Amino acid sequence: MAYAISFVKSASQRIGEVEGHTFDPMFGMVHVDEKWSNDDTKKRVYYLLPDEEPPVRHLHTARFREKTMLLVAVARPNLFNVMRTFDDKLGLWPFLEEYVMQRASKNRTKGVILERKIEPVKREFYKPLLLTYVFPSIKEKWPVGEMMRPAFIQQDNATPHVLVSDPDIVHAGTEGNWNFRLVCQPARTPDFIILDLGYFAAIQSLQYEQNVFTSEMFIKAVAQSFKDFDSNKLDIIFLTLQQVMECVLICKGRNDYKLPHMTKGKHRRACKLPKFWICASKTYDEAAKLILSF
Repeated sequence: MAYAISFVKSASQRIGEVEGHTFDPMFGMVHVDEKWSNDDTKKRVYYLLPDEEPPVRHLHTARFREKTMLLVAVARPNLFNVMRTFDDKLGLWPFLEEYVMQRASKNRTKGVILERKIEPVKREFYKPLLLTYVFPSIKEKWPVGEMMRPAFIQQDNATPHVLVSDPDIVHAGTEGNWNFRLVCQPARTPDFIILDLGYFAAIQSLQYEQNVFTSEMFIKAVAQSFKDFDSNKLDIIFLTLQQVMECVLICKGRNDYKLPHMTKGKHRRACKLPKFWICASKTYDEAAKLILSF
């Protein structure tokens, strides 16, 4: 509850016919998370001619589908210049490592450098990926005018993740006069990260539209689906996150709530979608009193 209420402004205000406490628009938040992405769907539907043979999938069972761990970093879309919109899709990186071909085969010669998937993902793989790719990508795309303002990179509490006080991470966040801080979301709050609220499912669906036969084709398909994802949908997911935080305050910190729906797509098409959610004054006051009682 304390984490959710920290995004709500303490001063009450009236916007139109609604009075309450507004949520922070979350333009200074970067969400980082991993996902196992399957190379193909469990089932595929094919429309065939009467004399056409169905394609054969060479798998023992559906459980043996190839999958790759992906690291994704996104932020909320923001128009910070009349001529330019902030690129919210900061990057997508597969967990791969290079190795040297030890023996010659009919497909490859000895000594060729190849890539293979990293399984399982541990901290010694996660930390270099943050330092080598994530932080430089964020600094490259982040608005220069926001350089001195604190920006937070949120990760969950998975075991491979680095500590927020790690000296290398702190140095990477402050190097070059930047002010990025790594934070962890509260424990047992799976709905507090944007990527799990619909982003991963969306890019997975886009990737399934293509047939892939090799790991290289899979990586290209996922990267293309990440590029093709509509930024307006990501903006809607950030609004869903604010609604989820209000649900947590209403439920007094429990997670036995249903994900809210407010026909956000319809409101966006009508140009009536708000940039922030309004928390009811009664909900805010009761949550604040409960937090102070502990």
